[in-house]
Amino acid sequence: MRPVTVHPVTVHPLTVNPLIARRLVRGASHALVLASLLLTACAFDKITLPAGESRVVVHGVLNPGVPDQVVLVERSLTGVALDRRTAYDSLDPIASDGGSPERNARVIVYGPRGDSVVLREDAAIRADKRGAGVYRFLNLPGVAAATDVVSRLVIVPGEQYRLRVTTASGESVTGETLVPFAPGLIGSSIPRQFDRDRDSLFLGWPDVTRSARYELRVESPSGPLLAFVDSLEYLVAGSLVLPNAAGRPRVFWPGFRQVITVSAVDANYHDYYRSGSDPISNRGLLVHLTGGLGMFGSVARVRERTVDVIAAPSDAPAGTWEAVSGATGAVPSLFRLWRESAAVGVTRLTGTRLDQSISAEPQAIVAVQTGTAISVTILARQSLRDTLVTLDGRMAVNNTDVRFTGTVRGGSAAPVVFRITP
Repeated sequence: MRPVTVHPVTVHPLTVNPLIARRLVRGASHALVLASLLLTACAFDKITLPAGESRVVVHGVLNPGVPDQVVLVERSLTGVALDRRTAYDSLDPIASDGGSPERNARVIVYGPRGDSVVLREDAAIRADKRGAGVYRFLNLPGVAAATDVVSRLVIVPGEQYRLRVTTASGESVTGETLVPFAPGLIGSSIPRQFDRDRDSLFLGWPDVTRSARYELRVESPSGPLLAFVDSLEYLVAGSLVLPNAAGRPRVFWPGFRQVITVSAVDANYHDYYRSGSDPISNRGLLVHLTGGLGMFGSVARVRERTVDVIAAPSDAPAGTWEAVSGATGAVPSLFRLWRESAAVGVTRLTGTRLDQSISAEPQAIVAVQTGTAISVTILARQSLRDTLVTLDGRMAVNNTDVRFTGTVRGGSAAPVVFRITP
């Protein structure tokens, strides 16, 4: 058995679908601001730095295992401050993240047998005009029907594809990728219970020809953990943390259903995200495009496991919460919490709803405790952004009887009472 060499990904991820991750290349605006601060800190006169050259930035990742194929096209920012006044919107990933989308570009992906597809821009076909700079096609067989607004081209593992982007002003960016020849996805549709304090999960997968490395991705409420692996196995420990996130949070949160994926990646993808990318200056990037910045690469999923995370038992307010009165509507009548983390007098608890049918999508819960005060947030699904309702209240202990009494934030003042048991 060969030893495993792990290369942590230290840049912002762009994976299966670029819409689920923010773009990496920002241009020179941050560098100009930083440099001006450093210079003016030791000089009496103001120094004005010239704006850098604006360039076309392309991010595209082909994946034969998903129907949606997306290419993001924008411009590098040159002396323009990022506008972060609006929340990030996955349907409008460039504009909502302060970027400069490239509108009305002609984006073509050429297949290995003389076939090709012209991508459609989301903003041109959506009624709400979201998705500027987001160009899309479908990885589906057959000819697009007259009613289809998005064209089609099948992505075949082991084949080579070319990209050409031509902007409205005539600039051209080209690239090519060799899709890893993956035999197919190995996975289980049945989630496995995973105790993050005791368990580890061993993953193995077959060798994939025409791949540069394998990318391990663990979905987490704190953001995905990513690492490049050059072996055919990996031991996923329940104690993993996100090394580059503030506070180094744990990857696995009790009560959440989390997906672990292994994908074979091409050289373009591996080089770009392993080249010491600096989002401030862009220096160090290994770019395999001609005429622009960014990356046109490909991935193919080869292994996938789903785990229902739990943790070691702990004292109240961790435990089983059973409604005594007031649980109506979005407030569950039965759920379980585990202690997720504690720092500076604040304890975070996470858990899952128990009063659902076994076929229902899991519903996660996050609670924050400060002394006896507790706020309990019920999520719509598994995302911290999808909040249904929040309860604010206090925990009271009377001998062995532990209860929480709270009210719905911004709603009715009628109290909701839960009994908490181990």
